Amino acid sequence: PADGVPGHSAGLALLNAGQPQSALTQFEAATARQDHYADAWHNAGVALLGLDRLAEAEKRIDTALQLEPARTPYRVSKVRVLLLSFQPEEAMSLAHQIVNDDPSSVAAKQYLAEALFDLKRFLDAIEILNSLPPDPETALTLAKCWSAMSLHHRVKAIIMPLGRQPISAANQTRAASLLTEAGEPADAIALLTHANTQSPNNPHILFNLAHALSENQQDEAAIATFEALLLQAPGHGYALYELSGLLQDSQAITARLTTCQPATHHADPLWHYGLARLYLKLGEYASALAHLRHANQIQQQRLPWREDAGPALCQQIRAMYSQLQNSEALSSSPELQLRGPTPVLITGMPRCGSTALAWQLSKDPQWHSGGEIGLLDQILQRQVATPVNLKALRTQIHLYRSELAALSGDADVVTDKLLSNGLYFGVIALLMPDMRMVRCSRDPIEHALSIFAHPFQGMPYTQSLTGIAAQFSLEEEQTVFWTEECGLQLEHVHIDELRAQPATVCARFATRAGLNWLSSQADTHSPAGSFNTLSSRQINHDGVSSRAQSGWQALYPYLTPTEKGLFDQAG
Repeated sequence: PADGVPGHSAGLALLNAGQPQSALTQFEAATARQDHYADAWHNAGVALLGLDRLAEAEKRIDTALQLEPARTPYRVSKVRVLLLSFQPEEAMSLAHQIVNDDPSSVAAKQYLAEALFDLKRFLDAIEILNSLPPDPETALTLAKCWSAMSLHHRVKAIIMPLGRQPISAANQTRAASLLTEAGEPADAIALLTHANTQSPNNPHILFNLAHALSENQQDEAAIATFEALLLQAPGHGYALYELSGLLQDSQAITARLTTCQPATHHADPLWHYGLARLYLKLGEYASALAHLRHANQIQQQRLPWREDAGPALCQQIRAMYSQLQNSEALSSSPELQLRGPTPVLITGMPRCGSTALAWQLSKDPQWHSGGEIGLLDQILQRQVATPVNLKALRTQIHLYRSELAALSGDADVVTDKLLSNGLYFGVIALLMPDMRMVRCSRDPIEHALSIFAHPFQGMPYTQSLTGIAAQFSLEEEQTVFWTEECGLQLEHVHIDELRAQPATVCARFATRAGLNWLSSQADTHSPAGSFNTLSSRQINHDGVSSRAQSGWQALYPYLTPTEKGLFDQAG
């Protein structure tokens, strides 16, 4: 816009040059000279967003909207604020309004896709992104959606060509983060090293570099980078959380805790998860549990647990099963008789040992670990709350089977360990009769405390022991419905038995499922596939060991009598 007030044009130039603090000074001077200058208010808000000063940014953007409520750029910035404030529903609603009012706004559509991503509606986000003109921002968000479903071959197909283009340091960092998640940390390190030369000591770049080094098993370099980042940004919660998983020496842990003490009341839940992990390593369980409670309380404020949500979903799933079971067209569908690898779905609650089982099974080269493939869950979520569209469902199941084939190469079997697939067991059995499913479990007290001690995004029940106990009961009821009322066969693996006799457990499961698993090759074949979950580093370092999976019962004596009662009943 034309600059009618001194300082505004200079602020824009500084903002575009990546200097938000200097830009803010100019914009604030412009608003001081003319307090009804909406552009200056808005751009001051944008500069503050670049400085991670969210509350102040929102006030400036709201002031601009009060002056000119219909301006699309201001409304789009408000969507961005809502996303950063963990309000994806509100962000989606406003973005929809903007797109309806101004269909030409690419930015509104991009943020609508971001809101849908935050709501875990990845396929809906992909549809929007595929309708937009190609550019690095859109491509990276598209790759993020595929990454969230562990379809890493899709991610690489997008990222690798993008990495050869002249893109900004910020986009290089986004691309590198996705490459790390796709199992290519060495490529990510190269990209981040280059980004760091363009934007030295940028906290976002340093964090992703440290994370990539960690995933590349370069622990000493990762620790040094995380420590350097925490010197520069002492309150960086994600850095502390990642660092807490790497530190093993008690002196280093004690030193880090001493440094963190001034920020004990930090508002970032990851900060408290990190402190809890450090206290656990020192055996200071009361302090660890106090920080876990604080972390989960913050999480609950952002995304409260609704006790009725799980049972309502299970009822919808059962209704969907009845619709499909009564559909004469289903049995004649050629799309459901595709050739390709046999899907083995590994289910259970988070931290149940599913990664350990997938890791052990994939020691046979004919078994490929697909990781947590979110595509099937997305397909079923789209249909579960409405009358089933069988034609669309056929097409989408065909897509899922095609993706399994692309992932698995020449393997005969591919595992998908997205845990929520278990709730849909009967529905999936109708859609893919060759599918096999196994449910993992472990000691309920150890299991519940392990869930409570880890930051699960978008799973509100994990943020309280009451919610975890309720989910245990809910999933047990759904399992009983499928196996006893519907007569479906579900295999079970207990993590303690897997620890003790991994080859025996895998061979027995495969035999019962009517599949081949060659234990003779399991001793020599290095597992391949996707293991990018919270458990992956433990499996990579320890295999299927008790150190990787146990130890949480030490927190049990510090629970309240009411909390103990929840899991005494479960036991």
